[in-house]
Amino acid sequence: MNQVFNFGKHVVNTTYIKWSAAPALTQATADAIAELIENAYETSGLSALLHTSWSLDTIIVTDLASAAAPQFTGAHDALVGGDGGQLINPSQCGMIEFGTALRGRSFRGRWFQSGFTEASNDGGIIQPGAITALGGFGNALVVQLHSSGPPSQDMAVVSRFSGMQTNLTGRGRLRRVPIPRTAGLATPITTVAAETVWKSQRRRAMPG
Repeated sequence: MNQVFNFGKHVVNTTYIKWSAAPALTQATADAIAELIENAYETSGLSALLHTSWSLDTIIVTDLASAAAPQFTGAHDALVGGDGGQLINPSQCGMIEFGTALRGRSFRGRWFQSGFTEASNDGGIIQPGAITALGGFGNALVVQLHSSGPPSQDMAVVSRFSGMQTNLTGRGRLRRVPIPRTAGLATPITTVAAETVWKSQRRRAMPG
């Protein structure tokens, strides 16, 4: 999901869907997924709290079954923020934490949402209405991306690494790096929680 501000800043979020039996990805399936994501923004009221410079630009749906699997840009209605107030720094994000039935870092996911205004900010604390909208959006994603099938599908947390190991770099230094799994795991999401304080999404120097 590529979100864009009209002053050129882009924000990208990735989510995963686990299928019980992977169907062939088609343009129609990608369009349906994109519509569900758009609906989650609208029904939760989250998009109404985001600044008018924010918009949901493109939703790209990718089949990860193989390197040659298809990818489509899902069609959805135009969606822009509804709050014309003062935009807070886009690096300040509302955060949703997704949990699964398994414990550990590998089985938790996070969603960072930029674009809030001062109407949702109270001295560094997120206003209750924004917390409710974030939680509603997260739950709507999980519910709307779930299907009883066939084939069944669930929004999932994907883990490609497990544990850490020490590697010797080319400069003769030791560095702790994550250990790749032989095959990635996709675990269905079972819980949704919206944080009450602003978070900042930082890129990691290495995967894990």
